[in-house]
Amino acid sequence: MRHLTLGVLALLALVPAGSAWADAPDPDSLRLDAAQPAQSLDGRWLVVEGSGDDLLPVDEAGGVQDSLAWRPAGPGVFSRQPDAAPVWLRADVVNPTDQPIERLWVLRFALIDQVVLAAVYPDGRVDRVRAGEDVPLAHRRVPHRLPVLPITVPPGQTVRLYAHLADPGAIDAPMLLCTWPWLAKAEARRDLIHGLFMGSLLVLMLFATGLAVARRERLYGWFAGYLGSVLLSCLVYFWAGAAPWLAERWGPDAVNRGIVVTAVLVFMASIGFAARLLDLDQHRPRVHRWLSRVLWAYPVGMVAAATLPYGVAVALSAVSMLPVLVPVGVSVRLAGAQRVAALYALSWAVLIGAVAAVYLRVAGLVPADFPTAWFLYVGFFLQFVVLVVAMAGRVRAIERERRAALQAEIAAYQRNAALARSFERFVPKAFLDRLQRTSYTEIELGHAVSKRMTILFSDIRSFTSLVEAMSPEENFAFINEYLGYMEPAIHQHLGFIDKYIGDAVMALFDDERDDGAGARRAVQSAVGMHSALARYNRLRAERREPPVGMGIGLHTGELMLGTIGGRDRLNASVIGDSVNLASRVEGLTKRYGAACLVSGEVVAQLGPDPEWALRHLDDVRVKGRSSPVAVYQLLDCEPRDERAARLLHRDAWHAARGALVAGRLDEALARFQALAAGDPGDKAVPLMIARCERLLAQGLPEGWDGAETWAEK
Repeated sequence: MRHLTLGVLALLALVPAGSAWADAPDPDSLRLDAAQPAQSLDGRWLVVEGSGDDLLPVDEAGGVQDSLAWRPAGPGVFSRQPDAAPVWLRADVVNPTDQPIERLWVLRFALIDQVVLAAVYPDGRVDRVRAGEDVPLAHRRVPHRLPVLPITVPPGQTVRLYAHLADPGAIDAPMLLCTWPWLAKAEARRDLIHGLFMGSLLVLMLFATGLAVARRERLYGWFAGYLGSVLLSCLVYFWAGAAPWLAERWGPDAVNRGIVVTAVLVFMASIGFAARLLDLDQHRPRVHRWLSRVLWAYPVGMVAAATLPYGVAVALSAVSMLPVLVPVGVSVRLAGAQRVAALYALSWAVLIGAVAAVYLRVAGLVPADFPTAWFLYVGFFLQFVVLVVAMAGRVRAIERERRAALQAEIAAYQRNAALARSFERFVPKAFLDRLQRTSYTEIELGHAVSKRMTILFSDIRSFTSLVEAMSPEENFAFINEYLGYMEPAIHQHLGFIDKYIGDAVMALFDDERDDGAGARRAVQSAVGMHSALARYNRLRAERREPPVGMGIGLHTGELMLGTIGGRDRLNASVIGDSVNLASRVEGLTKRYGAACLVSGEVVAQLGPDPEWALRHLDDVRVKGRSSPVAVYQLLDCEPRDERAARLLHRDAWHAARGALVAGRLDEALARFQALAAGDPGDKAVPLMIARCERLLAQGLPEGWDGAETWAEK
């Protein structure tokens, strides 16, 4: 709520008043981009403050008088104090293309009393509209809750925009140029969030009202009143048609006054609820008696706020907030002994922090595009959640809480003593280090960091047919024996295993210096794993057991490393598109008959002259990705004779694939057929021959770039 925010922050004196254009550089013209559906005008404005004549510099007859003393407007907040002077704004919009560009000029703030938008075209034509709170929706050219002016910028021309803003409150005027579909989607998203927020308030209010009636407890009644007052204030502020509807009936400042009056109501309900929640008549009887008398003054304050001059009304709302700080201060004093008091203090800390975050943007101390737009709603909602928890704890005796806390502490110490010795076997120490935690007891749900890593996935080929004749005990013994060969090759190259998924392994290689060392160690590990697999297969051959095949996929990218789960079960894991892509790359090893495949991102990390033999196998669009991914075969993981054959025909492969990408299908087919004769063991060649024959029969698809789409995982 705009003026509740101003009252709270003016009282706390968080930000001194001042002009928003101090030391601001001269703004540049906005160059329209036809491909962008929305472009912000913040930072593009020149401003003149104090001119009360809304016919200058652009009058209703279309005359332009542009000789005013314009100054850079700064971050987009043009006035911060109630009863501020009107302002004129000016900005230029350039169309650098050879086609006209149509846009909506939108002021994304409905609660400004008087708004005039004017566009001056190169031929001298002036398009001018009024669309403030003093103009009903039915009388606006564009019947929208926001001030809107459609403009068309001719090709290669500049249109000059003028805006006149006048309001007794602070003017925060974010403006942009956008298309109708973009504006409709943004408004729908706003309405959805507002609806969810106010719907949550309504449900909580009805629930608290039901408890008050059923249990005859005034605590729940005051809480319902507090929720209802906030809901009423939100209705005045959020309702899409409130500004013109109220302005038409009660004057242009009706919404501003409605916000101030409902703010006073919120303060009154907050005090009554706090007195019951904190049991002030028992713990602080003198404070309770004083607050009881103050409550009677709030109805008078609401009437005064509705009738006195607006600047006085805002100051009165700020003064009426002072008694609210009294129970907050008491709760801080009692927080050490009462859990309820601590929760109440926390709830106000959350709300005040949200209000401060919003006002810091309004005051120009953080960038205008800083995402504070929803902080106030989140702050109120979190406050209500904490207050509900506080009320639930109200029924518990303090001594019972202390005994429970002591017992929990003893039990936790005993559990930690036993778990600390074994937990590292389930969660790698490297995982703990990257979360910047020194003990496993410090890990909580939601701890996460963003990292750039190389992800390794490995999987046994034809695992089901390999173990179908085994008993469960033999199956477990086989998997553990196999993993015992794989694990050292990963640890030897400073990787750590994130998880075992049956027979599959997922390992991570960090690159702290961002110099490609992580990718190189991952490639070394993949080569080492296939060497270890060869040793394991020799052992199995001695025992007359079938050999084991394995595929490995590598990809480098950003991921989130942290803890996921629910209240009773946590898991240390990594998530992100890079993890999914690494898994998809591993899955392609079966299709191409390759022992190890790596993505183009891994190859880019290896440098211009890698020590390993690579073959650019294909470009594919895997499931879940729209852009193609370059896939390379790591030939060092292939058996010696197959590696030699692939190296011998590598240039021929690249030439054949180049012809395919270029769309020369007959040439590509002939080259791949020659490869099939020269290297019959290359399992990828028949795949490419079939692709060439299919494309020759069906024709090249539109937008052909040589990439193949695989819908399967």
